[in-house]
Amino acid sequence: MEQKPPTQFVDTSETVRALIDVLSTVEAESGCIHLDLEGVALSPHGSISIIQAWIPTLEQAFIVDVHTLGAQVQTHKVLIFDVRNDADALFKAGLAGIMDIQLLELASRKGSRDQICGLAACLKQEKVLPRLDQDEWQSRKTKVTQMFDPRLGGSYAVWNVRPLPQILTGYGVADVQLLPALPVRTKSAPTMSGWKWFARNSKRDR
Repeated sequence: MEQKPPTQFVDTSETVRALIDVLSTVEAESGCIHLDLEGVALSPHGSISIIQAWIPTLEQAFIVDVHTLGAQVQTHKVLIFDVRNDADALFKAGLAGIMDIQLLELASRKGSRDQICGLAACLKQEKVLPRLDQDEWQSRKTKVTQMFDPRLGGSYAVWNVRPLPQILTGYGVADVQLLPALPVRTKSAPTMSGWKWFARNSKRDR
């Protein structure tokens, strides 16, 4: 696979500030930020361990170490009176500007929309990677899945091991680096009502 610049880890207040400075240089019109998350049983009841970010215009990958940063933040108390509406507002604000590539693929698909496609299927369908690179990507994905999936004898806790094993770093960054290669058909992105329809009807397959 093509060599990329070294991944930058964000795990201190100084590196967080540096990342914010970098993000401020990304042009709103042409700059996209591709994200992915890994963690312990990702869900409303799970926890985030890392956030992987790839900025194509800078050709730079970042791993935000949420696990380590979270431990630092927990040393301070944050006080809010009646957090219910505030939490709802923060959740809504947190999704502002986010486009789900998986749903875009579903919305713009010309064929059947009975099922949504996972990343592996999209990469294969769009021939994003040469055959050998596709096999290498799939092999690493299989190995890492065996490391964290309890159904295969693994443990989600592997995402909280520090320093993060190199195979997990490579796995996490590889996915976000491939996202820009997918032909996202943003012109045919669904309207807000369309998003709700696709989200509702694809939820059972997610």
